[in-house]
Amino acid sequence: MIIGAGPGGLQLAYFLARRREAYVVLERAAEPGSFFAAFPRHRQLISVNKVLTGDTDRESRLRYDWNSLLNNDDDLIFPKYTSKYFPHPDVLRQYLIDFSRRFALDIEFDSEVMSVDRSETGTARFVVRTRHGGTLYCERLFVGTGLWLPNLPVIGGLDLCDRYATVSVDPERYRDRTVIVVGAGNSAFETAEPLIPLARQVRICGPAAVTPRPDGNYLDPHHLKFQDNVLNGRLVSVRRDGEQKLSANIHLESKQRDQEFSCDHVILCTGFRFDTTMFTPACLPRMVDDGRLPEMTSQWESTNLPGMFFVGTLMQLRDTDKATSGFINGFRHDIRALDQMLDYRDGGPAWRNVLPVSATPDAVARLVIERVSTAAAMVAQPGFMGDCIAVLPGGTVEYLCDIPVGYLQERLADQFGQYCLATLEYRDEEGVVPVMRRFVGRSMMARADLVDEPDNDWRNRPEYLTQLTGLFAGMFDDPTGAPRAPAADPGDGLWIR
Repeated sequence: MIIGAGPGGLQLAYFLARRREAYVVLERAAEPGSFFAAFPRHRQLISVNKVLTGDTDRESRLRYDWNSLLNNDDDLIFPKYTSKYFPHPDVLRQYLIDFSRRFALDIEFDSEVMSVDRSETGTARFVVRTRHGGTLYCERLFVGTGLWLPNLPVIGGLDLCDRYATVSVDPERYRDRTVIVVGAGNSAFETAEPLIPLARQVRICGPAAVTPRPDGNYLDPHHLKFQDNVLNGRLVSVRRDGEQKLSANIHLESKQRDQEFSCDHVILCTGFRFDTTMFTPACLPRMVDDGRLPEMTSQWESTNLPGMFFVGTLMQLRDTDKATSGFINGFRHDIRALDQMLDYRDGGPAWRNVLPVSATPDAVARLVIERVSTAAAMVAQPGFMGDCIAVLPGGTVEYLCDIPVGYLQERLADQFGQYCLATLEYRDEEGVVPVMRRFVGRSMMARADLVDEPDNDWRNRPEYLTQLTGLFAGMFDDPTGAPRAPAADPGDGLWIR
């Protein structure tokens, strides 16, 4: 059973349907993607939709298409719906509706879940009750309700603040006003930027490591020392200062002191949290991140409720601040991986997404370079998801694509004699670079870091092929697949850079 027909729920339903699993999606609204009817408030997505890429293969184009769900229909890709680089969310809603209809996904609309409890009936683990009196039982429950409950700070004067979900989006309301926007994420910059031309002053209050929206220009006036700026601080309280004004008490981290700021409006753009109200006390998932997200394993399964999984933007807990599981371009690959994990549990292969490759250093090196130059998952999930070249007992070589690193190391690595892990990783000065790590058992024996390329394409430089061929030398020599004994003192000589 899947709760929620957002992009995460639809993506999982697609994969379950392909494996002919018995499933149903419960959706409280009348159509898929209802979240995007209200958000983002200013009606512009920040997920990239680059239509003209020059690439001919679908995998490469997915690197620049952050809205399409994974599927086998060449016509059901988001760039065919709009050419806008930052699309309108209504277009995404229509895409999700078409996706659900094209694949005839089993969705029960107007079916709001009122309670989730443990089940004592047969093999079912969970019993789910809906608003209109329906009672359903399932062995596995996938929660794809997303984050939509406001994540409000605990401060004095909370009632004096406007909130992102309900505040006016008409910039005229803030003409010649001083505004403090609390938060340092996408919603804060989305709210602040339209106010700059009309407001007297706009300040964003948040931690030092602000992350501006890719479609925004708010930091330009901040760096130029205009009146609009970013305060590295934490909102402590808000109080009335006369009949019209407010006074915001902000703890400035850089100065380690509190300071009062006079303003006309304080707008809270502090994000959203997971809503747990539908879970009974006996079936409440363990929460982390100050109660914002459910705790989960490397298979996105609840740590205290076996059989309960989380899909969609909830999957971001596993790669917070590292990759993009909070967005479609990240979690679509997570969900494909989860489907393979579930198949393995049910007696299927350890990993289905496998490419054929000859067991020679040159052939493997060529395939790795092709993959790091074209694969969408490695770009979207840097350091979190990669490819694995595995030497199995008996000497068979398998090339596993798009596998979460944590799952590989926890669940599969012990099955291999040797393996090499290929990932793309961000470096502050270089950007995205391919990193190859060669393992014997649980010990890393060698490593190769390539340098960055302007277009993230490493296929036209022969020195990369030479470098990786050297890394794989000897890896496939033993036909039994048994690991070679490590050198007594490997030192730095086994680290190839």
